[in-house]
Amino acid sequence: MIRGKCPHCGGEVKDGICLYCDSDLRDEKDKEKLPVTGIDESFDREATEKRRKKQKAAAVIASVCFGVFILGVFIFNPLMKLFFNGNKYNSANIAARAKSSVYDTAGYSSAEMSENDITEEIADKNELYGKKGRWPSGTYKMGTDIPFGTYLLMYDGPSAGYSDFPVGLYEDAQTSDDRKLSTDTWSRFSRYITVNDEGYLDVSWSMLYDIQKNDVVNDPYDHCGMFLVGRDIGAGTYELTFDSRFDKLDSSHSYGSYTIYSDVDIVAPVVREQGKFSEGVTVTVSEGEFLKLDECLIRDSAKPVETAAPTEKATSDKNAVYARKERWEAGIYKVGEDIPKGTYLLMFKGASGVRGSFPISLYSDENASDDKRLNSGDSVWSEYSRYVTLDDEGYFNASWCTIYDPEKNDIINDPHYHSGMFLVGRDIESGTYELAFDNAYEDTDSSHAYGRYAIYTDADLLNPVIREQGKYEEGLMITVNEGEYLSLHACVIKQ
Repeated sequence: MIRGKCPHCGGEVKDGICLYCDSDLRDEKDKEKLPVTGIDESFDREATEKRRKKQKAAAVIASVCFGVFILGVFIFNPLMKLFFNGNKYNSANIAARAKSSVYDTAGYSSAEMSENDITEEIADKNELYGKKGRWPSGTYKMGTDIPFGTYLLMYDGPSAGYSDFPVGLYEDAQTSDDRKLSTDTWSRFSRYITVNDEGYLDVSWSMLYDIQKNDVVNDPYDHCGMFLVGRDIGAGTYELTFDSRFDKLDSSHSYGSYTIYSDVDIVAPVVREQGKFSEGVTVTVSEGEFLKLDECLIRDSAKPVETAAPTEKATSDKNAVYARKERWEAGIYKVGEDIPKGTYLLMFKGASGVRGSFPISLYSDENASDDKRLNSGDSVWSEYSRYVTLDDEGYFNASWCTIYDPEKNDIINDPHYHSGMFLVGRDIESGTYELAFDNAYEDTDSSHAYGRYAIYTDADLLNPVIREQGKYEEGLMITVNEGEYLSLHACVIKQ
C-alpha cells in the first residue's frame, strides 16, 4: 500500500508510511517501486512525529476550552436568572401583591397555559384594577389597560429614605430608554400625571390611583411630593419649610425646591413657576394647579416651628380625615376617641425586608413607654398582615403598617402569597387546606427557617383565644371555619 488510509488508525498513508501512527505498510514490491529521493528516512519519521504531537496538542486545547465553556454555563446561567428574576419579594414584584389564586398566572407551565390563556388572565386582572380604579406596579397599554386621564401615584416601594419611584411612557412594551416618550422620570412620595398619548405606561415602586374613585390621603404638611390644589390643599398662599429629614441623609441637599404646574401632561408638562430656597418662602397657588415640593413641606401654622410634635388641633383634624376614610396611617391613637373600638386589618408598610414584620402595642397612657405596655410576647410583633380587636381603653401604637376597617376597605390579603393573619370568610373560605413552607425564609436566619400556624376564634389584642396551633410539616392539613382567624408564620396555603 503506497497511499490511502491506515488500517490501524485511519490516518493518511503516504509512500506506504502512516503519517499519524508511523506504521510501515509497504510490501517488498512497493519498496522496489519507490524512487530514491535522497531524503533520509529517519528525518521523514521525525517530521511525522512532530506533526502528530501538534495534532495531539490541538486536541487537548480544544477539550480544555470546551470544558471551560460548559462550566461557565452552569455557573453563569443561575447568576443571570437571579439577577433578572430577583427574590419573589423584591420591589420588581410589587404588582404581585394584587394576585389571588383565582386569577394569578404564576405556577402554570407553558405547556399548561397557552399564550391566549395568559392574555385572558392579564385582561381579567386589568379589568379588576380598572373596576377599583387603582393599578399596582407594572406596564400598561394606555387606552386599553388604563383609560386616558389624570392619575395620582403614591410611593409603595422599598424604604430607602428618599422614597423615590420612576414612572415613564414608552412607545412599546419593551420600555427601553431609546423608546421613552417622557423625560421627567423620577418622583418622590407622590406625583400626578396626565396621560393623553398612546403608549405603554411603566409604573414602578408605586400605586396608580384614579382620583375620582379613590380618596387617597396626600398630605403636603407631612411629606414632599406633588399636590393638586382643590383636592389636597385649598387655593391660597403658603409658607414652605425645609424637610429636615433630608438633611440627615445628605447635607449637600439642605435646601428645598418647588414647581407650580398648570398641566402635568407626562410628555409635555406646563410649568408656571419654580424656585429654590434654604429658608422659608411663600408660594401662591390657584384652583386646578399642581404644586410639586422637593425636600420641603408646607409649614403648618398650627405647629410651633421649634417642635415637630403636632398640636391637639392638628392631630384632631388629621384623625377626623382618617376616621372619614376609615383607614389610619402608623401612629398612636386613643381607642374610643381617635379610633373607634372594633376589629381592624393591619397591613405591613414599613422598612423593606423579606419577613415584613411590624410591631403593635396597647399602652395605658400616650407616652408609650415599655413599662406602660399592656400586651406582651408574640402579640407585639406581627408579620405582613394582622387582625386585631380593640375593645380595651388605652393608646394603640402601630408602626410600619396601615390600619384598615376591613368592612369598608377592599384590601387584598392573600394567604397563598405571604404569611400573616387571615379572616376565614373574607380572605379565604372555610374548609381544609394544605400548608407549604414559604421559600422566602430559606435565605434568612436559619433559626427562623421553620413554619408554624395558629387558629384563633378571637383576635383580641390583649387576650386572643387560640383554638389550635402547631409547627409546620410537609403535607400538613388544617381545617378552618367561618369567622376564625388563621395565623401563618414562614408558611402559606399551598396553591
